[in-house]
Amino acid sequence: MNTKKKILILGVGSAQFDLVVECKCRGLEVHGCSNRKEGSALAFVDKFVLIDIKDVESVMNYVQEMNIDYVYSIGSDIALPTISYVNEKLNLPNFVSYETTVICHNKSRLREALGKYFEGNIPFVVGSSFEDFKHWNIFPAIMKPVDSQGQRGVLKVNNFSEIIEYFEKSSRYSQSKKVIVEKYIPSDEISVNAYVVNGEVKFKIVSDRIVFDEYPGGLVKEHRMPSKYYKKQGVIDRIEKLVVNTINVLRIKNGPVYFQIKIDNDMPYLIEVTPRLDGCHMWRLISESTGVNLLKITVDHLMGEKITDDVFEVRTIKPKVLKFICMPPNSVFNTSEYDNKNVFWYYKNNEVVKEINGYFEKIGYYIESSE
Repeated sequence: MNTKKKILILGVGSAQFDLVVECKCRGLEVHGCSNRKEGSALAFVDKFVLIDIKDVESVMNYVQEMNIDYVYSIGSDIALPTISYVNEKLNLPNFVSYETTVICHNKSRLREALGKYFEGNIPFVVGSSFEDFKHWNIFPAIMKPVDSQGQRGVLKVNNFSEIIEYFEKSSRYSQSKKVIVEKYIPSDEISVNAYVVNGEVKFKIVSDRIVFDEYPGGLVKEHRMPSKYYKKQGVIDRIEKLVVNTINVLRIKNGPVYFQIKIDNDMPYLIEVTPRLDGCHMWRLISESTGVNLLKITVDHLMGEKITDDVFEVRTIKPKVLKFICMPPNSVFNTSEYDNKNVFWYYKNNEVVKEINGYFEKIGYYIESSE
């Protein structure tokens, strides 16, 4: 009789690769599902099933049929509502409520949940037609789908004419065909990785998120630790206050939380928040820089192990940088063009680079010291 615990991981792409490997190393029987039989993690799962991760009923039926013990994913906002719904219905281990995942996945619902007077929220308006924005007068602004991920359909607009011009391009990435227009914050961007245990924020660390200036939507090219803002304790205090307040408003009780925040005149403004590990492998950068392994902690927590304060202890932050290697979409990938031997590649030789954001796609990453 097979006594292995079983986990179903939603998605088998590069974002889920680290979780698949971690679970395999623990001796779990790893199942994966996706609407396409492709992805970096596909070759490493024990069983794959062709199920769209948004298809809640099919996922739940599979979990029951296969006697799955855990349902989880990382790096995917789309997966979160399915995960929480199934876990709640089947009484499986779960970090955050279904309601919270739905709010975080929908940018307009997130802004509304925080409220107009929440410190760190920014002005916004939502619409299903460009005509819904004719009274918007804060420019430049950012226009993006209310329910997409991975910087898809994110555009900077400078006037109402550009909203008209780009509305269809942005809305096509939205399941609901709605977009949100927000005040543009023209300044530094940071990431915060946090961890919550029984409603208490046990860990939070700030890193600098460096983007490509030549592309719209804040496409990331590298993450740096430690953040330059650790030289400004007042700014760090405000960032940490924003993080804790957001977690409390959203009623996130357990698990990892990832933030994208912009800093304008030393004031932090919330851009995105999601109750999961990010899709940029930040857990690995944080581990190499501080010794805190958020991926291990997350899986331990999911499997019911007691999470003690000592696992979050940071004695020092070694200067490290995580850099992405990118190519235009529809290019043919070949490793011979690159000298770095320590890259984790998302593609195999001669594979065509998929269009995700439509500008400059990630094909791999590496971590190095930044001293």
